[in-house]
Amino acid sequence: MGEIVNLRQARKRRKRDETERSAAESRARSSLSKAAKTIERTDRARREALLDGAALDRRHQGEVEEPQHLVAGEPEKSPRNAPEASQEAST
Repeated sequence: MGEIVNLRQARKRRKRDETERSAAESRARSSLSKAAKTIERTDRARREALLDGAALDRRHQGEVEEPQHLVAGEPEKSPRNAPEASQEAST
């Protein structure tokens, strides 16, 4: 049989571990010199720019047109949106 686990205590333990990990990251970050912080900031900005440039979804850049049914503002005709179609089918 498995061990009985108190969920309240498990949640508290997980939160303590998370807080400790966050505190360790903060201690490590605050102990860096100004030059090291600047290097870290520029590296992070460079990585984010690289990821943003490699994005597959380029609608925001105007390269891909929106599907016509989304642009027109009129919902697509479907059995759910067309009650007259369901009435015609039942008669």
